[in-house]
Amino acid sequence: MQSKAITATGTQIAGQAGKKIAVYALALTLAAAGTAQFLSDDTALSGAISLDANGGFVLPNTGNPYFTTLVGDPLVLTTAVAVAGFLTYRII
Repeated sequence: MQSKAITATGTQIAGQAGKKIAVYALALTLAAAGTAQFLSDDTALSGAISLDANGGFVLPNTGNPYFTTLVGDPLVLTTAVAVAGFLTYRII
């Protein structure tokens, strides 16, 4: 497994031909009230997650992925506000 800091909106992990990205753990905070959403390229993996200013959440590693991209797709995070956190993932 690999970990990556989340410091901005957009592509978090580039897609790889013939592979999926499985997210096993995640921590996320927003600097202002807003929503965050995870996508497999442009396909929703989560709903819009509403958070208060400086609010956040943690998804601990349980050994099972919380979500997985479609084959070849990048993992994308969309939000209109400043974001921070990390995610733990595996290319499968």
